[in-house]
Amino acid sequence: MKITGNYEDIIRGTPEFPLGFYRVDNTHPNYHMQLHWHVEYEMIHICTGSLTLFLDEETVQCRGGDCILVAGSVLHGATPKKCVYECAVFDSRALFFGACQSALSGMNGFFRMEAESEENAAGIAFFEALKSTDAGKEFIILSALYRCIGLLQKKYPVGSKSVQSSKKIQHLKQALELIETNYSSTITLPQLARVCGMSPKYFCRFFKEMTHKTPIDYLNNYRVKIACEMLRQNQESITEIALSCGFNDLSYFIKTFKRYKGVSPKGYQKQMEN
Repeated sequence: MKITGNYEDIIRGTPEFPLGFYRVDNTHPNYHMQLHWHVEYEMIHICTGSLTLFLDEETVQCRGGDCILVAGSVLHGATPKKCVYECAVFDSRALFFGACQSALSGMNGFFRMEAESEENAAGIAFFEALKSTDAGKEFIILSALYRCIGLLQKKYPVGSKSVQSSKKIQHLKQALELIETNYSSTITLPQLARVCGMSPKYFCRFFKEMTHKTPIDYLNNYRVKIACEMLRQNQESITEIALSCGFNDLSYFIKTFKRYKGVSPKGYQKQMEN
């Protein structure tokens, strides 16, 4: 089971109720959401601040109060600005049945539910239900989710909003998968370019256009995210974590970590302990 990754293969919730809920603030390792994808659907609620979402080849600016539904297999990531946001990831194959399952499978791409709209109110009710500890909350959660999906289908009839994965997205996924599976070892620019069938020079332009980061910046950012997960577990020394995340130089690891997180690895670890 992967706890992080570009293609996420994670057990959500429980086998009986496969729905994972996450509240994300600036202490979370994935606060700056790395580009990733999964077969499950994901709903995102922006609680405060603003969030720039990257969805396949589109950029969407969201503000506090907005909800977004992201269909399965859509490549997505986010850059927050003084933001707290919530994510609910659910297996539609287990939670939806019959005609509802067929209808949902036709909803591709992403759907923005702007604040004060009817479908947005249903989305917020869904997130409120997720935080409940009352008996029978599963029924309330599903009721709110079904209502939200139903209102979206009313607004966007199946087939009216479809996003097909382009060759650019397919190439980018190949590069990200190489990073995700080999981050602990040396990864060169020619390696990344080769897996996409491009020259290194063209690949650099392509990668920056698609991710808004250079390949080395993205790779280091990903390695730091993995390091954050390991620091939270507090089972290995900082030197061991640096080496297992692909940093062969401890001082470079500390410098890079501080650049992305604003605090040293030791300082981050202390924050998590507190």
